[in-house]
Amino acid sequence: MKKIINWFKNIFGIGNYKLLFVQELPQNLNKMTVYVEGNIKTHEKYYAYFICPCGCGDILTLNLIDDVSPVWRIKEDHRKFSIHPSIWRKGNCKSHFWIKQNKVRWV
Repeated sequence: MKKIINWFKNIFGIGNYKLLFVQELPQNLNKMTVYVEGNIKTHEKYYAYFICPCGCGDILTLNLIDDVSPVWRIKEDHRKFSIHPSIWRKGNCKSHFWIKQNKVRWV
């Protein structure tokens, strides 16, 4: 049921994700926030963390370091951001989605 509710919220544009740069991951993550861990001074990005948008509650970790595979990229454009490639969970909830212009786009 949570997955269906979250799907409707994303279809109708309710709730935009925000991007927050941190040097250390906080103990409690907020929903609808993508935390980017890295070096704020040098603008290096190491990992992105966020709560799965399907409603399962899992914390997802995306590698942003070029030397390690798989790797994702965060593209920022003004106050909007996108993550590519898509996030495809092979286990647990098996969600497959993009984050484009601060919104989840389900595949």
